Amino acid sequence: MKNKKEKVYNLDDIHDHSIDVENRIIYLHSILEHEDVGIDYRVAASFLKNICLLSNLNKDPIIIIQNTIGGSWFDGMSIFDAISNCDCKVLYVATGEVASLGSILLQAKNCVRMTTKNSTWCIHEGSLDISGSCKQSRSIYEMQVLATERMYNIYADRCIYAPYHIGSTKEKVINFIRAQLSKKEDWYLSAEEAVKYGFADIIITTLDRKGLINVSRNMSLY
Repeated sequence: MKNKKEKVYNLDDIHDHSIDVENRIIYLHSILEHEDVGIDYRVAASFLKNICLLSNLNKDPIIIIQNTIGGSWFDGMSIFDAISNCDCKVLYVATGEVASLGSILLQAKNCVRMTTKNSTWCIHEGSLDISGSCKQSRSIYEMQVLATERMYNIYADRCIYAPYHIGSTKEKVINFIRAQLSKKEDWYLSAEEAVKYGFADIIITTLDRKGLINVSRNMSLY
């Protein structure tokens, strides 16, 4: 009877709190009961609690499984920093839609960046809605410019290690990404292209914990 209750509690944790403590998995997606706005303050708050919990339990690898349209820059950066500062190795799996902010989060320094075969990536500079006084609007615009430059630097810090960019400087990698986005508002990539250009490390064919750890065993973090 006790074991049955434990399984129920574990299932509740997975669906209600997006965490599987036993297998050290965090699920990253929108709040399911509401309109899909992507990563927001609620998702970020839940994620921060979950990654701190798993990190404090032990230092075994943590798996993140993500499917998201993107979301808030500010809330996303709190997740990005939490992953970058985590003491555990992070196996980050991108599946389904890997769009906007969702493609940035994988670039955190502690991550082995994995993507499923039929995932679709979308890289873009994001959108901006401005309201308020002229001075407020100008401040918001200037903040967005800084965030966009930060985005290019985050991408380039990881993409530069891809074979496609061998011999390139960080500035050249930034210019390459910027050139793609100057041609189109949204740059869509297949999983193969995401790996080719350095946004992901490997395409995976399993979501099993042991399988993911085995895949990542000989992969370097940079």
